[in-house]
Amino acid sequence: MTNKRTTAVVESLEVDVPIDRCRAALQRYIDSLPAGHSKNAKTIRLSAPMGKGKDGLTITKEADAHVVPIREPDGLVHSIALDWAPVEGKAFPQFLGFLVTEPVTGKINRSTITIEGCYDPPLGVVGDAFDTIIGNKIAAATLRDLLENIRNALEG
Repeated sequence: MTNKRTTAVVESLEVDVPIDRCRAALQRYIDSLPAGHSKNAKTIRLSAPMGKGKDGLTITKEADAHVVPIREPDGLVHSIALDWAPVEGKAFPQFLGFLVTEPVTGKINRSTITIEGCYDPPLGVVGDAFDTIIGNKIAAATLRDLLENIRNALEG
């Protein structure tokens, strides 16, 4: 039996970087990622904090990410097509989505970075049930952690 469920997920963070510098810094961050295991991929580490505080469990997984800037009619890159798949382990989902940068209204020195996309929970019906109970929370925590890493690189 195959699962037919796709889960959408969206997470955003503000960064203390103006939009013009944010987009250039984001490209430098992407360029700095190590080469992945598959053709044209970059290696990213995905971490899902499972508890609160220092005693909480964190699941970390290496993934091959494909990152493709999308040029807008104005010639600027406002969004990046983004997909990733775990290097090992069938129990982790593949992700397909976008990383978007936008100015924060009324705050010229701040930008918002957003990752939005979807994944199919692995493991069929069992994976669907797991996703309903906790998997979607793990996915959101994983995106938040990745956005925190990106924010630290952009603001650093």
